[in-house]
Amino acid sequence: MLSDEDPRFLNLEKEHWKKTLLHAGIFALSKKRFEKLFNDLTDTAVLSEKNKTTALNQSENPETFLNHWLVRPHKGRYESFYVTLSEEQKQLLKDKAIHALSKQIHQTGAKRTLFLLLDFHHAFKEGEALWYKFTMTQTTITREEKQFMHSFIITAPEMATPLLIHTIEWHVEMRSREHYLMAAFYLDQLNGCLNHEEFQSVLSVLNHRFSKLKGFREVIRHYTR
Repeated sequence: MLSDEDPRFLNLEKEHWKKTLLHAGIFALSKKRFEKLFNDLTDTAVLSEKNKTTALNQSENPETFLNHWLVRPHKGRYESFYVTLSEEQKQLLKDKAIHALSKQIHQTGAKRTLFLLLDFHHAFKEGEALWYKFTMTQTTITREEKQFMHSFIITAPEMATPLLIHTIEWHVEMRSREHYLMAAFYLDQLNGCLNHEEFQSVLSVLNHRFSKLKGFREVIRHYTR
């Protein structure tokens, strides 16, 4: 069997291309032009393979991947790359990605991707700190942050309870119908995390603290009947 680098193999390839071009109706192709065309095609194929190899080599390196990925972070691309790594590389990628995105958290896209990664990794401790520092200084909470909170509550309800209470208070302090409804929603979540006595105790504190906010009292009145 002839190798790709054997001159006889290249000659056979040339003959194949000649027949192909003739069949396509290209009859007036000089030998010089044909040689140039064949060499150009060969060089292009070799370059393409080199580029593929380079891309694969780069993708094996978490540092290189992050340098490119952080330009436009996307959870799907991150997950696809993450699953190909060793456990040590996974930890390195996770730590560096969360750290880098935390520095870009004031950018909406970066913040959304960050909370998706925190949810993906169940990095609740890191997410809780960022929630206190950034989420509760905004006027709205993104869908990705809500998804993170949901996973936090489901996975670690006891750990999530303090953050949940603060989030309820934050929504009430926004003093809008939409935020009151979100406060009521999270009260339902809190009710599932605490026993009856604990929940009633929290509810009593909230009622006392926000006793002058009629809108909030109306939203949660079914809890106080």
